[in-house]
Amino acid sequence: MTDLSAPVMGADGVIATLITPYIEHTTVGCDMATALIHLRRAAAAISADMGSASQA
Repeated sequence: MTDLSAPVMGADGVIATLITPYIEHTTVGCDMATALIHLRRAAAAISADMGSASQA
């Protein structure tokens, strides 16, 4: 098992971290690199929302 993480950014810097476990199986739904891409996209979407809210 490997923990994958990505920062959630706000207007003033890091405000949270998304962490998800990645468990490699013999029948993989997606590889670790793909899982990390999805996690980073989610963190970027939340960061965009937080940056907009912080600057309102």
